[in-house]
Formats: sequence, C-alpha cells, structure tokens
Amino acid sequence: LTEDLLSIDKDINARKLDEAERSLTALLEKYPTGATRIYYSLGRVASISAEDTTDGAEVNRRLIKAKDYFEKALGAVTPATDRELVTLTYVSLGRIYEFYDQKDYAVKIYDTAMSIGNADGEGFKKAFEAKQKLVKN
Repeated sequence: LTEDLLSIDKDINARKLDEAERSLTALLEKYPTGATRIYYSLGRVASISAEDTTDGAEVNRRLIKAKDYFEKALGAVTPATDRELVTLTYVSLGRIYEFYDQKDYAVKIYDTAMSIGNADGEGFKKAFEAKQKLVKN
C-alpha cells in the first residue's frame, strides 16, 4: 500500500488529480485495511482540486467531497492506525470548517487533533498554529 500511495502522491503533486482519485478508489478494493490512509488521500485530492477552481458552487462541491472523505478516514480508524495520520485528518477537517467561517467548530476540531497527536508531530504543530490564529482573530 505504501508504495502505491507514494506513486499516487507523484500524480497529486503533478496535479493529475482525476488520475489520482481513480487510482485511490481502486486501492480501496485492493487494500480494505488501508482505508484510513486511502480516504485521507482522497480527501487531500478533493481539497486540492477545490483550490483549482474559481466557481463557487464547484469549490463547495469539492470541499464537501473532501469533508466526506476525511470523515470516512476517521470512521475507518483502528487502534493500529498511525496517530499522526488521525491528527492530520482532523487538521484537514478543521481547515474546511475554517473556510466556511465556522471558527468555533474548527477550534474544537483542532483541540481534538492536539489531544490525539504527539506534541512533536507535524499534525499537532499545524493544529496548534491554526487554533492560535483563530483565537487571536
């Protein structure tokens, strides 16, 4: 799974988002136990694709899709799931709520992310910084 995800990351970085989404969807069948990682990546793809359009309705559709994928990632979490991945998933969700100006809810999501993640981890730092920015404003 890791090799496949790294390969798909190259497509994501090259903005071949439709191809990346198709590949990730196929991985769900191939690696059902990797659902958290795959749904997280699908959420990233949908979120990044929202940045690539200026049509408000399309941005909304893509962000809702990203939110759904991130929620599916959280729904697939098991005790063996990497805590950093869970933290980053919450951070990604928080950013979507922040975009929709639901700052109070975003702060709660960032708090949840920080409660899960390692204080030295990237996800914790992102959640902490995002929360601080919202609390100051």
